[in-house]
Amino acid sequence: MVNFTPRPYLDVEARSYRFRVLNACNARNFRLAFVRDDGASLPFLLLGTDGGLLEQAQACKEVFVSPAERIDVLVDFSGIAIGGY
Repeated sequence: MVNFTPRPYLDVEARSYRFRVLNACNARNFRLAFVRDDGASLPFLLLGTDGGLLEQAQACKEVFVSPAERIDVLVDFSGIAIGGY
């Protein structure tokens, strides 16, 4: 659930997207991960954190986001079939 919306989605094209994520909770840690239709993880690149951009992007399958922490990620959706999620 995101912003009181169960199973939110965003229609995307088959390309890479950069997301800036903010954990606006005051007491919850979140595990951010992306999964394909079949449940397999979708790897992504961690580009930056609260400290700024990383010197080199880090490949991740999941990342933990602490309260008030921000991260920048790059997700490649080119391997996802049209109509998939």
